[in-house]
Amino acid sequence: MNMQTRRVAVLIVCLAVAVAVGFSGCGGGGLVPDYGDNNNNNNGNGGLADGTIVGVVVNASGAPVASATCQLVAASDLTTPLATTTTNAVGEFSFASVAANRDVQVIAQAVVSGRSLRGSSGTFRLTATEPSLNLGNITLNTELPPSPPSL
Repeated sequence: MNMQTRRVAVLIVCLAVAVAVGFSGCGGGGLVPDYGDNNNNNNGNGGLADGTIVGVVVNASGAPVASATCQLVAASDLTTPLATTTTNAVGEFSFASVAANRDVQVIAQAVVSGRSLRGSSGTFRLTATEPSLNLGNITLNTELPPSPPSL
């Protein structure tokens, strides 16, 4: 199975899970808290269905990175994760039940060849016309400074 076919299959599975959760009567506002969007509309997600975000974490050479940590964060607060997941063996990740009508980012981080690297999707928003999104590749292209030694 090639990478494109695998991505489509992951997206279909994620969409099926999102639809199943939506029909199960769980309710709730999804992973993103109800603080309103950047337009100061404090009315939840405006009745929009929860969505799914999928993507692949790759290194600078384009090779998939397994076991990378991926955090879904609000664009207004990049330090507080709304949800966290880990990439699979071929670098794929997914977030389900993500509330629409919110500006969010996915931040990925991993240790590759002894170097701590980070990458970001940039800001995006799920909407009624695009409730689920395949981000494609997130490239780990920023080296983080080494952690200070523990005392």
